[in-house]
Amino acid sequence: MIKRLDRFLLKTYIGPFILTFIIGDFILLMQFFWKYFDELVGKGLGLPVITKLTLYTATTFVPMALPIGILLSSLITFGNLGERYELVALKSSGISLNRIFAPLIIFALLVSCLSAYFSQQILPKMNLKFQSVFFDIRQKKLTFNLEEGVYYSGLEGYMIRIDKKEPDDRTVRGIMIYSHKGNAQNKMVTLAEWGTMDIDTTTSTLILTLHNGYSYDDSYGANKMKDYPFKRLHFEVSEMRFDMSQFDMNQTDESLYSNNYKNLVHRDLKEKIRYHDSVLTRREDSYMELAANCFDAIKDTSNVAKNIDDAIYGFLKSPVWENMPDSIDKISIKNVALDKAKSDKQTAELRYNTLEYERTINARHQSEDQYRYAIAAACLVLFLVGAPLGAIIRKGGLGFPLVVAVVIFILYYIILTSGQKSALEGTMSPIVGIWLANIIVLPIGLFLTAKAAADAPVVDKDYWVKIYLKVVGLFKKMKRK
Repeated sequence: MIKRLDRFLLKTYIGPFILTFIIGDFILLMQFFWKYFDELVGKGLGLPVITKLTLYTATTFVPMALPIGILLSSLITFGNLGERYELVALKSSGISLNRIFAPLIIFALLVSCLSAYFSQQILPKMNLKFQSVFFDIRQKKLTFNLEEGVYYSGLEGYMIRIDKKEPDDRTVRGIMIYSHKGNAQNKMVTLAEWGTMDIDTTTSTLILTLHNGYSYDDSYGANKMKDYPFKRLHFEVSEMRFDMSQFDMNQTDESLYSNNYKNLVHRDLKEKIRYHDSVLTRREDSYMELAANCFDAIKDTSNVAKNIDDAIYGFLKSPVWENMPDSIDKISIKNVALDKAKSDKQTAELRYNTLEYERTINARHQSEDQYRYAIAAACLVLFLVGAPLGAIIRKGGLGFPLVVAVVIFILYYIILTSGQKSALEGTMSPIVGIWLANIIVLPIGLFLTAKAAADAPVVDKDYWVKIYLKVVGLFKKMKRK
């Protein structure tokens, strides 16, 4: 019976998990496209480029979508079991809630392990491809598109304006072309009554055939103004060619991004961390050695500039300085001392800034390493929140559980990003900062699991009123003492 129960629970759980995982990844993908919508539209991206961008972007969101799927599917599954009184039937047959959770905990643990492997080995490679493609898209110019009454500057070296575009999207009227090439700078202007546009795909060239117009040239140097003051040329038909290869999307070499800490697989990231640890140690020793040798009177080296200035002016006001005999040239000594102190101060500030930069680089690498494990562990942590909460709420379907899951995950994500920011800024160690969300949420999950196993009325208002009255009464007794 137990094996049959495990199969039943896994079968009931895996379906909603796959569905909610796809929904979570899709929502994150849509959020990305919405954020960068302005940088993607109007560039004539072909289906292969859009497909690659969508695939790489969706893949980079997999580690974040897995905890969402685990949380939401846990709420849905146990909400449905509670709503249909199947949990009550299982408990009445002598099976504890912890035993019911057991196969799904193993499943969540397996998902966490797969997520960790994916984040360490596959995600960096996909992230590298995503960054390369997305950079190429952002650098690509908007497609050639002339609008009526608007100056178009997309063609390098030219400014074009048209009065009207015919419905065939090929014939234009009232053409004005300014040339910015060389020393022209708007001194070469071409006007035409109408023209036609054709694109030679073999050479990536725009052929603009102009009819019945004038070409004005005022680009001659000042020394030749007497001989060639101005040039005007009338034409019935003229042809201008524009290079359209500038609108093609260049393919950036992926190796340019290969050293980014987000694109390093586990082994390479660990090597980088060890390297930056050794560099950071050398920087700290170098800085402290300088501070000890040049400014031995300074104990606090956290603010280099302020402490060095205090030390200099403190010495000039000291009894040793004031009691020096008049025969000594104090002014020369003072100037030499100040020059030496200022030089040491600049050296100390330079080494301090280098040290802070190395700390930032080191924090980024360590935070990335911890983040990959923390977001994988979130699958198990959020299961311990979602499963007992679904058993307590006893509401199935996708409506109410979705609202609860969104609220819980937003709170988790806020804590995660806040801890990550603190780790990168150096106010927290990378281990504490990155794992802070799991450290806070895990006790909540264990508390909910204990309450669900004991059938405690956690969602009952009277339950919380009693707890509130007990706490208030306890404070009153302490106040009387």
